[in-house]
Amino acid sequence: MLDSYIASRDRFDRTALPGADAVLRLRREPERRFDPRSIRVETAAGEPLGYLPGQSTQVLAALMDAGAQAEARVVEGAAVSIYLHLA
Repeated sequence: MLDSYIASRDRFDRTALPGADAVLRLRREPERRFDPRSIRVETAAGEPLGYLPGQSTQVLAALMDAGAQAEARVVEGAAVSIYLHLA
């Protein structure tokens, strides 16, 4: 488990953050010019919420690129816990 938060919230349409314990999707965005290790955070319905901050993506992006599945759960506000499923 990795504790982090949702960054870059201002770049999206201010989709409301789901409540505590909500499951969020994590999607790799290697084509993002700002940071090729980018991992976008989305609601379960696919609405974009923001990105994980760079310090959270250094290892996680490589693991996801290698096939690991990851999801996040809302802790409180923009704070999230990230769960990694290694196969």
